[in-house]
Amino acid sequence: MKTILCFGDSNTQGLCPDGSRLSKRKRWPGVMFEHLGKDYEVIEEGLKGRTTTLDDPVEGKSRNGRRYLKPCLESHAPLDLVIVMLGTCEMKNRYGLTALDISLGMERLLKTLEKYEVLLMSPIPFGSGIENNPLYGHAKNLPMEVTKLYEEIAKRNEIAFLNTSKFVQANASDSLHLNEEGHRKLGTAVAALVATLLET
Repeated sequence: MKTILCFGDSNTQGLCPDGSRLSKRKRWPGVMFEHLGKDYEVIEEGLKGRTTTLDDPVEGKSRNGRRYLKPCLESHAPLDLVIVMLGTCEMKNRYGLTALDISLGMERLLKTLEKYEVLLMSPIPFGSGIENNPLYGHAKNLPMEVTKLYEEIAKRNEIAFLNTSKFVQANASDSLHLNEEGHRKLGTAVAALVATLLET
């Protein structure tokens, strides 16, 4: 049995624009599990607003991924793979971060995972109209900039990388989250890569 931890934000949690949540098998980790089959266990650890290393000034310290990651790893051990998809929430206007700032936060988080096999995923591209979102209005180009830096981080740290923009984009209704079809496409793409990473 191979055990995989999916550590992310609301796009791993399966949050919908109306505040509801997709059912377990329709979220991308669930789709991935369906493709991989019974020899795998997939653990979801998605949380709305989660960052790599930042305390949220509005939602609090619980959104800081680095604070939670170590006990999370210990709780679910042993793990064969940790998948990390974070960085979108740092793009909020209230943080005022550059793509470089965000990538440095990710690299700091990854130090907690030095003993694990890791798959780093880029934040999904925003949908058209993100400039009208009061939380993310200035961040239209950040996902693309962060993706380039994340790929460099992955190469430097010799870990696997998946560029989500090759497969999905945020839905048109809120320009921020994946819809059901997006989760299906992403889960399918991740499953194909994971199968090669964990093949025996």
